[in-house]
Amino acid sequence: MACSNEQKALTIHTIGDSTMADYEENTTDVRGWGEMLAHIVPEGVVVDNQAIPGRSSRSFYSEGSWAKVLSSVKPGDYVLIQFAHNNEKENGLDGADGRGTAPWTTYTTYLTKYVEETRAAGGTPILVQPVVRRYFDGNYITARGRHNLSPSDADTTLDYTAAMRWVASQTNTPLIDLCTQTRKIVEAYGPIDSKSQVFVAADNTHTSAGGATLFAVAAAQILDTMNIWHGKLRLSGILTNPAVYDYGQVFVGDTAWQCFDIACLDGLQGSDFKVFAKNYDVCVSAPRGYLLSHRLGETPKDTLILSGTRVASFFACYVPSDTLLQKYIIELSSGCGRGSIAVCGKGRQVLNSEPISVVWSDLSRRATTQGVDAKVSIIKGLAKVDSTFAIVDGRWPADIDEDGSRFVQLKLTAQDKDLNINRVELTSSANICYRLSYAFGNDFFMRSTIGEKQHETTTSVHDIYNTSIRVPAKQTVLFRLYPWSRSESDSKTLSLKDVVISGVAVE
Repeated sequence: MACSNEQKALTIHTIGDSTMADYEENTTDVRGWGEMLAHIVPEGVVVDNQAIPGRSSRSFYSEGSWAKVLSSVKPGDYVLIQFAHNNEKENGLDGADGRGTAPWTTYTTYLTKYVEETRAAGGTPILVQPVVRRYFDGNYITARGRHNLSPSDADTTLDYTAAMRWVASQTNTPLIDLCTQTRKIVEAYGPIDSKSQVFVAADNTHTSAGGATLFAVAAAQILDTMNIWHGKLRLSGILTNPAVYDYGQVFVGDTAWQCFDIACLDGLQGSDFKVFAKNYDVCVSAPRGYLLSHRLGETPKDTLILSGTRVASFFACYVPSDTLLQKYIIELSSGCGRGSIAVCGKGRQVLNSEPISVVWSDLSRRATTQGVDAKVSIIKGLAKVDSTFAIVDGRWPADIDEDGSRFVQLKLTAQDKDLNINRVELTSSANICYRLSYAFGNDFFMRSTIGEKQHETTTSVHDIYNTSIRVPAKQTVLFRLYPWSRSESDSKTLSLKDVVISGVAVE
């Protein structure tokens, strides 16, 4: 089932790290610029964003993600290639964890692989300089914020942007200087306002919906000069993310929630680069069967006013009353123009159901199961220590995002009935961050995020995530928890207790 039948003529594949990746809007305020690019390119262009958080040019290739992307590249497609943030993990050296790479050897080697293999598949590669980090010295972004780890600006020994320019020159590959353009945007806001307008509160690398939109506009403006598409960029009215959303099958009487971002594009100003300069009041109107709220937990309503908005988020809930396929439009209007979100969903009657649950008091023990087969199927990069997990090499590195080679995987298999998993909960260590995702393929490539804990806390946290994961009878779903630490330590362990996956088995 889909909300739109629009045919796409041109595909742009994007590969990179967390600053480019898609995120689940319900679970985090982080957005990647590749996620927002899809809403800015001309009509008839699809952005296939396959960037993955925590990956470098080296690890994205070696873990097999590039092979999956490459298999879908067709003659006439484009591939945008942005890496550097995680390549810098070992301060310019090849790291043991598979991510850190020396800029003028391993880094350039993998960039060249992406370029050559894209061309061999009939696609056109475009190298993209990495977006800046919010590292200020006075009113200007530092060299390290611009991905030059050398002692001085004049020294390019550890300059990843210089290394990428060299690859572009050697391979005759188009280059988007997104580092320079995003530097201009961040410096225009300055060291104070750039935090609230561009970046999330948790760190100085990941962007909010506003920052991701501005960075995507900068990339789209450069792409527009390359004559790779027909039509005009969508830089007016209200950007909506996602612009199309399928709630799938929801049991009659249940409620399914989804978070949506909006950005008032008519409020963008500037010639060489764009920044938000105006606020607008935005009116959001819900169609039949849907209700709106500013945030979860408040009473939903038919109409919502988002006051003084440049960029904002709201929630829309779908409450099916019958089993008919419903396709509707959520309308948005303001002084900056109009916007819309195509939504659809289908109610499902419960004919014969029974509760299912999987419970681990901790993951070092067998699960207690009801109506489903479950086990801990893979532990990678971690070792069991009593009822906790320690990092294999004995010392947690300081990270701001997941490491794809470190995770705990749970495997659930439906028995004779379809499963509808509607709740996942767990208690995690106070000093460990994590991202929890699920997928249906053993390669875990087409994954979806359930939730994440981005901050280390002083006490253990019990997190509850409401989900809607349908597992057909006899099929298997995989859950992975990727942990990381924001500070180096040889004493931290990952504790996962009271892990509960629950829902219903239905005919």
